[in-house]
Order: sequence, then C-alpha cells, then structure tokens
Amino acid sequence: MAVSSLNRTPLEPTTRWPGLGAMARDFRRSLLEAVAPSLASQKTIVRDGTIELSLLDCGASGFLLQRRHVRFDGSLAIQKIDATDGLRLDEFIEGDPHYDALTSAYRLLVSRLNEVKQNPTAANPLTGNVTDCQNELEVLRLMRQVCEGVGGTSCVYHWVRAPDDARRDGPVYDTHVVLASCPPAWIQAYERRMAADPVMEYARDNNAPLRGFRQLNISDSAWLAGEAQLYGLRSNVFFPARRRDGELFGLLHVSSGDPAPEGEERLWQNQRVLRGLAEEMLDWPAIQYRRAAAQQYQLSETERAVLRWLHRGGDAAHAAADLHLTPKQVYRIYKAVKIKMGRDDIRACTRMAAEAGLFDL
Repeated sequence: MAVSSLNRTPLEPTTRWPGLGAMARDFRRSLLEAVAPSLASQKTIVRDGTIELSLLDCGASGFLLQRRHVRFDGSLAIQKIDATDGLRLDEFIEGDPHYDALTSAYRLLVSRLNEVKQNPTAANPLTGNVTDCQNELEVLRLMRQVCEGVGGTSCVYHWVRAPDDARRDGPVYDTHVVLASCPPAWIQAYERRMAADPVMEYARDNNAPLRGFRQLNISDSAWLAGEAQLYGLRSNVFFPARRRDGELFGLLHVSSGDPAPEGEERLWQNQRVLRGLAEEMLDWPAIQYRRAAAQQYQLSETERAVLRWLHRGGDAAHAAADLHLTPKQVYRIYKAVKIKMGRDDIRACTRMAAEAGLFDL
C-alpha cells in the first residue's frame, strides 16, 4: 500500500551528540542520507516494513535511484544505483523482492525519469578524488573508474553504522547504505541477506583487507560466495575502513568475472590504490553533510570563529579579544547566529555547528 512521502530534511538538529533515543538516532542516520533533491518519491508499506523509492537529481551528472527500506526492527537499509543506465535500472526493478508491492512506485519514478531525460545536459568531467565530487553519482562513477582501472568489473561501497546497543550476537548494523556499480540483480539478492553478511561482521572488527572468502568461517561464508558466483562475481577482494573515534565504518567490495585465485591476485596487486579509495569514500557522508549545513546556515567566517571559541570552552570575552571585537559585538553575533540556526541557546548552536563539521571549513 502506497502512502504519501515524508519531507525529511537532512539537517534536522538535535541538542545531544552522541545521545540516546529516536531523535539522536535519526540525526545520526541523517549523516548518511543523500542531500540531493528528489524529483519523485513514493513510500510503500511492505510485509517487513516500509520502502521509499526516490529519484535523486544529481544535476548535470544524471540521476540516482534510491531505495530506502525501514524494517520493523528499526534497521535502515539504503541502496543507490545509477538510474541513467536503462538496462541496469530495469534489472534492478525486476529483481526487487517486493516488486509486486512496489510496481506503481517504480512506474512513477520511471515515468518521471523519462520526462527529465528529454532535456539532457553535458555531464561534469570526472574528478580525481572524492572531496572534489559534487554529488553521489560522481562518487559512484569515480569508484567505478578506479576499480575498472585495476581490473574490477563490479564494485560496491557500504557505509554502516552499528546499533547503539551493539552486541556480538546482535544485528551488525542500524543503518546500512550501499552505493553500487554491479549487476543489479546481485544487489537485490544481497539486500535480503545483508544482515547475515560474514564480510560485514569481519569489517566491523577488522581493518585488514580481505582476499576472497577463505579467511572467513566456511559455513558462514558459503552462501555469500556461492550467490556471488551466480551473478558473475567470481573473484572478490574487500577493504574495510574506519575511524578510531567514529561509530561509522565502511567497506569497499571489488570483484571481477575472472576465476579465482588468478582474478583475486590481479586485484590484490592493487590493494594500495583500493585501500586508499575505501578510506577516502568513508568520508563522503561527512563531506556532503558539511556542505549542506554550510549552505543552510550561511554562517560567516567571523560567526564560525565565535562559535569555535565556545566549542573550545571559551566565552564572549575570549572571542572578543581574539577577533578584536567588543563583547557587545560578540553578543550581537550570538543573536544573528541563533536566528540563522533556529535556536534560542548559543551553546546548542555551537553543538550543531560542531556536529555538522562547520569548524573544518
């Protein structure tokens, strides 16, 4: 059953970070959400939760299809693929395990896509690193270009946020975002069993790259290796990425149709390049969130400098002395910042600016 889509903003603030409860969880999830405008969106109730399909406008780069699946246990899985490739889009749609329930939603998105594709624009040239990408479609194409350059034919990046009450016997993820350039039928097959992925459990606890499935428990990895083979992913290498101070971890999966172990060896010889790509892509959610926050709040350099002093534990007198202002001028800046950020407490504004990474600009 289809219901009206929700208008979510990726910058809905919270006054605690980190924190507990639905608001804090939704805020942390928003760090992984796309900030590209949606041209069409429809939310549908399915047997195990809700699925929202969206067509994301990436400007001159093209369009992304986003499939957002919230299960009844509260876990969130998001899949993103290049919607400008008609054949792969059709394969993704036909392979959806909830296709019957989502037929009308997919028709809406495809119809809207056909409308906007009537007026194509010149695509932006590919950038050399993730920080120069303007949207997720550029990130996807950069990932694909790098992986194809080392012999990969399919690549998938996973951003994963562990649950607040993570247990060894509990679910491996609270939020799982997948950016995929691979056979679409594979990513749909994987979605049904991603919570039981042994490679994801490995990446949660390890930083070392993984060559094939041999380092994993045979019984746990047999289904993954077998199903991957069915979709042409015959040689596979995996590159976990994480930050010491973060709850978010990433995983780059690169594969080829060449038989193992020869195909794995060719990919493995380029592990330095692929490991660097995995680390760089881990930062993408923070990059896009920071850009969106800067655009929404429009803080000046002086305003950010004042908030930076508060973030360090200083006060108006410290900021005034450093910026050669009077305390009265600093209090006027407080007032302007609170109006821009929609908060009555300047300390709350400081936390919001820190969470959004605005002190790193």
